[in-house]
Amino acid sequence: MVDSTLTGGLYLCFEGVEKVLHTFQKDKADKHALTKKIKAAKSNADMLTLEKDKIRGAIRTDFILSA
Repeated sequence: MVDSTLTGGLYLCFEGVEKVLHTFQKDKADKHALTKKIKAAKSNADMLTLEKDKIRGAIRTDFILSA
């Protein structure tokens, strides 16, 4: 029988590789979408909204990683 620690470690390795691959694939799509949003922003208020959304996402990510 396989040790549970070994099984858990293998699973974490699998999840890590999957996360890295998804990050690279998602990163390209996110950059393209953000570029389109920035070009579409007509005023400073639109740019401020984009910046607030970016900050909100960073805070959420920080909270999740801290928990």
